[in-house]
Amino acid sequence: PNIYIEEIISNADHNTNLVNDQPLEINQLYQRSIAENVSNITASSSLKDLGPEGLFTSTQPGWHSNVPVKFPQTITVALSGEYNLNYFGLLPQDGYQNRAPKAYRLDASIDGENWTPIGGSDNACPPNLQGGWNNIKIKASRNAHYLKLTIFSNCGNSELLTLRGIRAGYESMDQNDVL
Repeated sequence: PNIYIEEIISNADHNTNLVNDQPLEINQLYQRSIAENVSNITASSSLKDLGPEGLFTSTQPGWHSNVPVKFPQTITVALSGEYNLNYFGLLPQDGYQNRAPKAYRLDASIDGENWTPIGGSDNACPPNLQGGWNNIKIKASRNAHYLKLTIFSNCGNSELLTLRGIRAGYESMDQNDVL
């Protein structure tokens, strides 16, 4: 629906687990998550006390937008430092796939003011990993102190946008690699 998102997708390999365009066994990838380095997380709207605070720990029931949802919605993450990122994932609320983000753009920033698009999806509804996660690969690793998720639509629910989890970090074939 959004040409801007499609251009980002064409520049980012959203088929996770590819190295040099070749399939890679999932057990060969080591994930380094930024979850413990999140210093603040905010959302453009939240339903009562269902804010975004537990998204990086996939805390139930997760984040809920105001009702009725008005797009776009944003979730902004401040990290405790600058980190190199090459993957990003979303986990829908259990049993409510139709409330999950469908079309979104992910931006990164060093200063929280100047943003660079680093990934996105025009259809994040179907999970592409075990456990219900939908991951995208950030083709060119990016350093980020801040992340901004802008959600343009959900998977069909007319009233609500929800999300149980967010993950981001660095995947490497070297188990000694650090963020």
